[in-house]
Amino acid sequence: MADALETYPTLYISGLLPSITEFDLVTVLNSMQMESKVGLERDPDTMNPLGRVMFIFRYLRDAERFFATVNGSMFLGAKVHVTFRDPNMNFTNTSGAKSLLCKHVPLGITSLAFHDLVRMYGRIISCKVLVDRSGTEAYALLQYERQESADECLEELNGTSLNGNVLALTYQFVKNSPYQYPTQRTASFSAASDVSFAQPSPPASPPPPPTLNRQSSTSRPNPRAPAFSPTRAVLSGATTTPPQTPPIRHAWETAPAPAVAPLDCKNLYVKNLEDHVDNTVLFELFRPFGRISSARVMREDGAAGASKGFGFVAFEDAEMAARAIKELNGRPSGAKTLVVNVAEPKGYRLTRLASYHAK
Repeated sequence: MADALETYPTLYISGLLPSITEFDLVTVLNSMQMESKVGLERDPDTMNPLGRVMFIFRYLRDAERFFATVNGSMFLGAKVHVTFRDPNMNFTNTSGAKSLLCKHVPLGITSLAFHDLVRMYGRIISCKVLVDRSGTEAYALLQYERQESADECLEELNGTSLNGNVLALTYQFVKNSPYQYPTQRTASFSAASDVSFAQPSPPASPPPPPTLNRQSSTSRPNPRAPAFSPTRAVLSGATTTPPQTPPIRHAWETAPAPAVAPLDCKNLYVKNLEDHVDNTVLFELFRPFGRISSARVMREDGAAGASKGFGFVAFEDAEMAARAIKELNGRPSGAKTLVVNVAEPKGYRLTRLASYHAK
């Protein structure tokens, strides 16, 4: 039996959370309509999962679809790495064409559905459909194994209509972006065997396949024209409104924005202090601007160590601190230029940025 299974396309997946069970993996494969055997590697002593799994697919097409849409993505709560067992199937460091950016993908089109649409042009390394922060625009990032396939896809699909939306394809150098695959886990149970079989169950109401309408050369849009809005569809020369699809939101978009605590404007951060400056010199430097609660120069290994070049000054009133910033920030001090600002707690900037981007 084992020798027979070796002839089937097999993927190795690493990086899974140790709490993932066979039932979680089989449930995801069922939702993806793929037939596969699941082998979960366990510790021989404790029988706890080690976060590595083997998928044995019945069809090579399903293995390639899974690789292109899952590799390097968030899968069941963790970023995973997928490789083929057959070394001839894996991509080398020199493999891959320039990445394609496809705009105006209709909302509701999944990565698997888009992969099936563009697979005809060649073997695909990566295919991800994402949604922007507003939840109203979907786009796809696509990379082929060969540049000839990417050129053909760009030539054939650019300007065509997909479910009423006119696609716009360009080459793009893709930056790292968090891509979320299935994040909802189902109830887990202890499986008796390390190998489970996933039988794909047809959905109750299967979604209609995406329809690709090719436009004539006279109706193909100008690539330099303004961006097409997917909220309107162009059908037979008439403008209609397509049915509204609930926006797809990632896990980080549904989470509440972190609260940002207000800064204490009485506390100041002082940078570019010379090595000879101690607490007394720092106190005297800020004393003309008001009553000071504390003045401290940060040092290595306690009070006897070398100066770190920065310190903190706390005033009793925010107006006094504001005057000190106005007068001392940017003033030369020996061979250096002082930097005086309101002190920010550790992690304040990251929290502020997260709150801004979550809006």
